[in-house]
Amino acid sequence: MNKVILIGYFLSIVILLYFGLNGIITSAMGDTFPNTTFFIILILILITAFNIGIIIRKHLSLLDKNTAEKSQKAFALTSVLGFVVVLILFSFN
Repeated sequence: MNKVILIGYFLSIVILLYFGLNGIITSAMGDTFPNTTFFIILILILITAFNIGIIIRKHLSLLDKNTAEKSQKAFALTSVLGFVVVLILFSFN
């Protein structure tokens, strides 16, 4: 498994979750809810997550079966680790 791909995936998950959730929380605390900013951020999160999923699926389809299974486990672990990092970042705010 290429460590550069995992690091890039980790950073993209952390950035997506941190800024996406931060934007949703900020827009939800506005005067009116739901507002335009909330929907725009929500749509951007969904589009970005969908594109990341497509890229990962294409990457896994290029690998042989044994390596693909190991890579799926590595991506799942990286996703959980990224979510934990975002929770830690939010706890310091």
